[in-house]
Amino acid sequence: MINVAFYTPVSFRCRDIESLASKFIQEGMNVFLISYDADGEFQKACNNLGVQLITIEKRKPGSFRALLKEVKSVIVCCKNRNIKVLYSHLEPTNFVSVLAQWFMSTKVIIFRHHIDEAALYKFDKSWAYRITYKFARTIICVSRQAKTYMIKSEGVPEERIKHIDLGYDFRRYWTLDRANIERLRLRNAGAIKLITAGRLTSFKRPVLALEVLKHLIHAKGMDVTLTYLGAGEQESDLRSLAEKYQLQQNVYFEGYRHNVADYFHASDFLLHPSLLESSCVVIKEAGLARLPVIVCKGVGDFDDYMRHEQNGIVVEPGRFVEEAITHVQQFLNDPGPYRQQAVALHDLIERKFSIETVFDKHLTLIQSM
Repeated sequence: MINVAFYTPVSFRCRDIESLASKFIQEGMNVFLISYDADGEFQKACNNLGVQLITIEKRKPGSFRALLKEVKSVIVCCKNRNIKVLYSHLEPTNFVSVLAQWFMSTKVIIFRHHIDEAALYKFDKSWAYRITYKFARTIICVSRQAKTYMIKSEGVPEERIKHIDLGYDFRRYWTLDRANIERLRLRNAGAIKLITAGRLTSFKRPVLALEVLKHLIHAKGMDVTLTYLGAGEQESDLRSLAEKYQLQQNVYFEGYRHNVADYFHASDFLLHPSLLESSCVVIKEAGLARLPVIVCKGVGDFDDYMRHEQNGIVVEPGRFVEEAITHVQQFLNDPGPYRQQAVALHDLIERKFSIETVFDKHLTLIQSM
């Protein structure tokens, strides 16, 4: 029997990890989660699946002693549970996993969920990041574009990189709260409800959604609302700008939410002006909710599966505001084509990103190690 462990710093729901863990369990494997938190939403969901939770102490930033302690904790966890494969997610834990791999027989696979985020946010030159990608023996990236970037821009040898799409068990994905959906729909009843979801940071460009709203209301006289799902350093500026534009009654800042599906089912259009993606979860969730979307061409893996006016609206990044205004107006006049696009996106997401579609690649990789 193969023992597999996941190691990640997050506590919010990670349905791709949950789906893969569940599939491993179905295949007769023992699955563990190494985590800093025992009571997060993600940890509870994993526990319900039958994943065995192991908690370790989170290291203090900048402390070399704490780093060594965490590396030792991971090594001990893997040795004591006879872990064959450790799946590590996100940079803080990837660094620890790469350091630990020299002191245990466990095979380490690190997951790369970004393309050029490290360069954009200037942490690609940090010694931790450079050590991670210089010495990681096996890397799974979640988009073709990420693999290309790693080879060409970071000099990572191609043979160490595996591209495997994110996979989901859509039967388990979410439970809808119909009463909450109705409450959200009745908020500003009659208005077209726009929504944007993601971190409120510069490269996600949340301000563009507000610019779209301003023009639709003040220049076009439309009845429209905008909901922000997410948190980040730009929230204060966005609130101030909404007040400056006199849009306080039309903008809702909801912060980070676990019940994203309720909000998507209560909305009419998703605006996604982000320039920072690899394989965007938000668009997959919008597709599942049959919510029409606007995304940017050339970002993440959108060009691999998004088709303009077939399963969504794909625009040039520099023309996002103008194009979004046009399509929201057209949606008001005739929503039918946009809803048909959303159905097409739904069907594609369920095919392309099903755990059943990608699981054999994980199984083959594990069996080869």
